[in-house]
Amino acid sequence: MPEMYFDERRPDGLTQRCYSPSTIVQDYFTPGAEYELTEFVEPSRTAFAALTGADGSPR
Repeated sequence: MPEMYFDERRPDGLTQRCYSPSTIVQDYFTPGAEYELTEFVEPSRTAFAALTGADGSPR
């Protein structure tokens, strides 16, 4: 499974480099787009669930 890194910019202006063991995040987020917190949380949970399975264990 291909891995990827992406940058997350927070409301306070800080940027954090994040790691995903899969490119699944590309299916849920658009590069350069800005999301309100509530718009960010649900796709994050959905992407994580797709990556790990319903019980949180790696697929």
